[in-house]
Amino acid sequence: MAADPGATAKAAEGHADTLTAARAAAPGRSLRVSAVLAVVVIAAALPLFVTGFRLFQFTQVLIYAIALLGLNLLTGYNGQFSLGHGAFYGIGAYTSAVMIDRWGIGYGWTIPAAGVVCLIVGFLFGRPALRLEGLYLALATFSLALAVPQILKYFEHWTGGSQGIVLVAIRDNHIAAEAMGVNNALYKSVIFGVSAAYTGIAGALSAIVVAFVAPDSFDVFLSITLLTGIVIGGFGTISGPIYGALFIQFVPNWAQDISKAAPWAIFGLFLIGCMYVMPRGIAGFLHLVWIRLTRHAVSRGDGR
Repeated sequence: MAADPGATAKAAEGHADTLTAARAAAPGRSLRVSAVLAVVVIAAALPLFVTGFRLFQFTQVLIYAIALLGLNLLTGYNGQFSLGHGAFYGIGAYTSAVMIDRWGIGYGWTIPAAGVVCLIVGFLFGRPALRLEGLYLALATFSLALAVPQILKYFEHWTGGSQGIVLVAIRDNHIAAEAMGVNNALYKSVIFGVSAAYTGIAGALSAIVVAFVAPDSFDVFLSITLLTGIVIGGFGTISGPIYGALFIQFVPNWAQDISKAAPWAIFGLFLIGCMYVMPRGIAGFLHLVWIRLTRHAVSRGDGR
């Protein structure tokens, strides 16, 4: 039986489209693998080439990136804005500090413990917060950021009060999702808890690195700083938290060097400039640049 010429042509056209898509995707995959390997190599080599202070700064960048990854799960992927994640950062830090200083537990065990504690607290807070959306949820989490430092000061026997402790060592179409049988309330609560767990782990790591915790270190300004980090880095991306962490770690220092009289004014100018040039964040900007570069490369390849 003779083959249908039209079907053959369509099959050939589909095969060509598949090959074109594969050629376009292959450089992206190889670039991501190369980027991950480069980050691992650079992180391993940093202690050999930088001072202790710079090493501390880059360590803080990675810690902030973990916290921003947790907040990005909530905001970038779930569409819920939080101004209270500095509280979970503080809870994680104090969980680690109390376990090490008061109970003599090895620091390695305190990191997952901090994650579990913040997972539970975040889930319990996120469950009733499901009644709130948008700015109302942001205000509710803002109240959490205000309350936690005061609560930490109240339990002075455990937290050291104001003196602190020195360590010796479904964002879119949620209605349609519910109509399809997705338990929206449960998933949002779980995501809130997981987001808090990431942030709590970051707080525990920070407590171990800095070797000091105090309630005033985890105020509302920290929550706003974390939110700034994911906006600058890029919502709903994996690499965005790294870029955002680099921004919130180093740009304030640069602003201080430029003007000691008005560093936050300089920081504000940096922030406005970044948002004007890169409205989708640094990750979104780099992704757009990569698409344009690979599009030209694929077009030249097809021409040959």
